Amino acid sequence: MGILAFFGEAALRASLLGTMGGIAAWALRRRGPEVQHAIWRIVLAGMLALPLLMTVLPPLAILPSSNVMTRAANAVSTIRFSPSIGISSGFISGLRNVTLESSVSLQRRNPFQWPMFALIVYAAVAALLLIRIASAWRRAKKATSAAARVSIGLLNELEYPRPEMRESAEVAVPFTLGCRNPIIVLPNTWRQWDDFKLRSVLVHELAHVHRGDWATALAAGTNRAVFWFHPLAWWLENRLASLAEEACDARALRLAGDPSSYARVVLEFAQAVAGTQVAVPTSMARTSKVGRRINSILEGRVSLSRAMHGFSWALILAVAVPAVYGAGAFQLISVLTTPPSPYASMSHIDGVRAILADGWTLTPDEAAKLESEVGRDPENVAARIRLLSHYTQYMVLSELRSKHLLWLIEHHPDSDVFQLSTPVTAMAPDYSGVNSPDIERARILWLEQAERYATNTKVLANAATVFGASDGRIAFELLKRLRALEPQNPEWLDWLAEVYATAVRSSFANGTPRVRTVSSARKQTVHFPVNLPLIESRLLKSELESSSDAALVGSTADALLSEIAVLKTRFAADPEIQASEAFAKELHLRAQQLRSR
Repeated sequence: MGILAFFGEAALRASLLGTMGGIAAWALRRRGPEVQHAIWRIVLAGMLALPLLMTVLPPLAILPSSNVMTRAANAVSTIRFSPSIGISSGFISGLRNVTLESSVSLQRRNPFQWPMFALIVYAAVAALLLIRIASAWRRAKKATSAAARVSIGLLNELEYPRPEMRESAEVAVPFTLGCRNPIIVLPNTWRQWDDFKLRSVLVHELAHVHRGDWATALAAGTNRAVFWFHPLAWWLENRLASLAEEACDARALRLAGDPSSYARVVLEFAQAVAGTQVAVPTSMARTSKVGRRINSILEGRVSLSRAMHGFSWALILAVAVPAVYGAGAFQLISVLTTPPSPYASMSHIDGVRAILADGWTLTPDEAAKLESEVGRDPENVAARIRLLSHYTQYMVLSELRSKHLLWLIEHHPDSDVFQLSTPVTAMAPDYSGVNSPDIERARILWLEQAERYATNTKVLANAATVFGASDGRIAFELLKRLRALEPQNPEWLDWLAEVYATAVRSSFANGTPRVRTVSSARKQTVHFPVNLPLIESRLLKSELESSSDAALVGSTADALLSEIAVLKTRFAADPEIQASEAFAKELHLRAQQLRSR
């Protein structure tokens, strides 16, 4: 998944998380700012964790994924001497009898790279916001370092932890700085305050320390920098700061009493800081919505609030943890609705012949008409496939081939046409060079689609088929994911077993086996070879020797014995075939032993 698509999906999930938080906050709106702050703090934590959760959590499928359509393999097993998949010899010989008119190749344009530009803009804005946070912290740290330490006897009468107290002539209002070793900084005029004012200020600031509001404010600022494009991040920072002040007001009123006197203290500090810049968010003098805050104090709504206790936190977390998990793991898009192609009802060999014939018989004028039809109806998949076949076989207009192939991968990665594994949809390099412009872009797009539709087995199987001819490592990983998604589906087990069987033969051949079969009469589905580097093939062979997976060991033995039974009719004396057969018999015996345990 591209970085922009990744953050776009994270934004959607954050919106869902914010919606759930809003519902919970509305349902518990009468429980006071402590509960409201706890709810939105959980939303903040979940939002910050979303990029990580989306990466590490297994997808949580909301809808079932579909299986790949199986095809009958009517063709008799054939022998081939090269593992590469290319254009058939019949097609190549046909090309020799056809004189192609020279065509002017389209010059590849270099369009403006909007994704890269957007990524640069995102990074620049995020960095700017993070720099502002760091700058504010440095200013507050500098003011705190210059402040003088003081001792206030009134602290001994309060129940909260006793952080370090300092005073400064540079500050107009009290504020709190730090998490592990918090410091409360007071204006140097604090000695002139009456007992009520000093007590109110100390209780308010100590409440910030006890609640960990400095860490919350720092996390909210970081979240705003990461999700600066999301309105929820900006709103959440302000909402948490306002609720923190209300919660600290509630604690101060419970100890100090006298709402009208306390409201005057809040108003006095708000007037003192008006027009100046408050260094930190945990300040008693926040002027944002101070009028509503004072009204709440005078009307007694704040004093009715209660502090959060262990049971309340446990109850909220019991609901919040599954919600955050779901927001990070659920699959936003799980099912595609691509209609069957015209070749879906055909056998594999007939489907291959039909798709090649449909493109080969297409004239340039007919191709131009189909292009017009696709322009009017972009979802005309059948027309796109015919055009793809035409451009591939006549080796002309590679840019148009790229356009249609990439569109098909992007919009219909579950299309059954990819299971045919013809040169029409191939992205492996070949002698013609016609698909060269597609290779890297198609590869990246397939990887993105495999992540986007992580539980759609059609998409994963198509990707495995495409990568099987160009990158065996990726194809093998996709096959393992398919079996993990549907462990009871025999198709994925058989396909994996064929990969392991090829690895066994490669190990004994010290490279690519000299002779191979394309398909077996016992198979109901055609799977094209997935070739791995020799060192990885040897690792898979060693894995089979110690594996406790009876199904995989047995299926690999069956795949080997079935292939070798065909090859022995002509290559019985080949040392690699003899060694592979002996190993297959050992695997078969091992599988029986594993099943009997």
